[in-house]
Amino acid sequence: MKNTFFLRCILILLVSLIIWLPAKSEEIVVIATPIKGDTQGSVVDKVPTAFTEVVKTNKYSAGLVNTTEAMKRAASIDLPDYGGALTSPISVRGSSFQDTLVLLDGMRLNPVSGDMVDISLFPISEIEQIEIIRGSNSASFGKSAMGGVINIVSKNPTMKKTLDFTSSQGSYGYSLHNAHINTYLQDIGIMLNLTKGHADNDFLYEKEDGSTAKRLNNDTDNVSVLAKAWFEYGGWDTALMVNVFDQSKGSPGSEGSAGWLTPNDEITVTQANYQIATTKVLSEAVEVDLKTSRLHNRTSNYIVSFGDKRSKLVNDDIDLALRIDLGPVSLRPELYYIKEQLSSDEYGMHTRYSHSGILSACAEHEPVALSVTGRYDNSSDFERRWTYHAGIVWDVKGPLDLRANAGTAYHEPSMGQLYTPSTYYTFIPNPELEPEKSFSWDIGPAISCKHIGFGASYFVADYRDMIKMDYPAPYEFTYVNVAKTHATGIEAYAWVEPSNLVRVSANYTYNNFRYASGNYESKNLKQKPKQVTNIQIDIYPMIWNRQVNVFCLYQFRQGIYTDEANTEKTGNRDILNAGLIINLSDNASISFKVKNMFDDTSPEFKDKSEWGSWWFPLVGRTYNFALQLSF
Repeated sequence: MKNTFFLRCILILLVSLIIWLPAKSEEIVVIATPIKGDTQGSVVDKVPTAFTEVVKTNKYSAGLVNTTEAMKRAASIDLPDYGGALTSPISVRGSSFQDTLVLLDGMRLNPVSGDMVDISLFPISEIEQIEIIRGSNSASFGKSAMGGVINIVSKNPTMKKTLDFTSSQGSYGYSLHNAHINTYLQDIGIMLNLTKGHADNDFLYEKEDGSTAKRLNNDTDNVSVLAKAWFEYGGWDTALMVNVFDQSKGSPGSEGSAGWLTPNDEITVTQANYQIATTKVLSEAVEVDLKTSRLHNRTSNYIVSFGDKRSKLVNDDIDLALRIDLGPVSLRPELYYIKEQLSSDEYGMHTRYSHSGILSACAEHEPVALSVTGRYDNSSDFERRWTYHAGIVWDVKGPLDLRANAGTAYHEPSMGQLYTPSTYYTFIPNPELEPEKSFSWDIGPAISCKHIGFGASYFVADYRDMIKMDYPAPYEFTYVNVAKTHATGIEAYAWVEPSNLVRVSANYTYNNFRYASGNYESKNLKQKPKQVTNIQIDIYPMIWNRQVNVFCLYQFRQGIYTDEANTEKTGNRDILNAGLIINLSDNASISFKVKNMFDDTSPEFKDKSEWGSWWFPLVGRTYNFALQLSF
């Protein structure tokens, strides 16, 4: 039993109070509820009243954390650890990974196949910030935004000449090498970011029978290139981006009675993203924004039992928007087009597209700001659909704000759900399969002062026509719209920063995601943790006249139900990470980090069904060292 949770929290807080600090260099900072995005590629201003978090990175982040670890620090994010190379599903407010929209600089990454977005493809060294917008926001972002939106904002060029280099080494063969180059040519800003990463991940773990085994075929190799150019021509403020990844990783499989170990399987992914974003101010009151992108993904799965499986995915997006300022009222009419193509050994060849029209209005009259958005989607495969979102922010008094939102959302069945292949089972297509739909609302306060801040939100979401797998006969399966679910929860955060001496921040999430119909009505959905807590402390002593950042992060994840009937649960999980950053000079720093100091290897995912149970072994305590140079 992990009954020392609160004692550990108190201990961490006491330690933080005895050290004084003169400077700031946090590895990761989470900022809550911004109103406007001031970074190119940001999308938070599309829903200015929504409950939003921004995960900020800096140059020290590259050698210490990965994208997955950074995102886990935000409230309402569930990103379970599968123990190395395996892709983890990401969700907001308990929704499924297919109902969580993932963007790169405002352009979608969710594959039409319905597979998970692998955020490990995006190294933290390429990222400026990560925006997390909670709640049903299909009106602003389209399908798949039922639970929330995650926008990865990549770094932008500046009109400076700089070179940053990072080299990091860690346990189980971990290594990362990154070079970040920024320069300019006349009036053109140019940035190049190169990252090479590797990990063996061959850790020892304890099996259910008490014996010890090694996690094999769990390695990853990643190469990433991000190139950007920024210039102004004819009044058009333009950014060009090319982002290319090449990844290969093992597929070690799971443990348990129904587990399938795969010591020779391999997955390779080559992904390229091309974007053009341009903006022009037509007058004092009118601005035009144009974005177009292409996402090209090639995946090859070599699985011994089934053979090679290759797929090619192409997403083409065009987004044209006007910003019209009419004094206290601003309008944003927008046209959006997306074309999705899938060519696969498994799924066959399929194409679908949709046209969308969006109109947003925001009115500000002290002390209230009101935002309303309506969207019309015309899909090639499903019925035309309207969605809406409305929100309000009320400046009650001084630092106290109150905000509330309500909105509808939907998610079209993926091509995986429509055309799923199978080796052992016969798939029965369901041409009547309908999109999932939702209505949600939330409300809560936010207080922000010079040295302290606090915020909370209460949310309710009802999901209809949820898509579930059904087994009409032995060795046959299909997908049907049968389940209704109901989610409620509380999200809270707080931070304190007394006179630039210490910063302590924390967030807490309680999420109750239940079936609202069917055989398991009132039961909790499996694999959904009810409670998640993050406590982060940064302290800044001076040692030998050198600036030092000592940081500590505690994370608690409550155990999950492993079956639909809610008869079994996993154990709670306690993670403590700690480390330090030492500035050797203005141009050099070293850092050291210990992850999972409690050596907690409790599984974050475990599934049980009539065919057996399986789980993914997790790594214990690890160490990481990084050297960073700036020129």
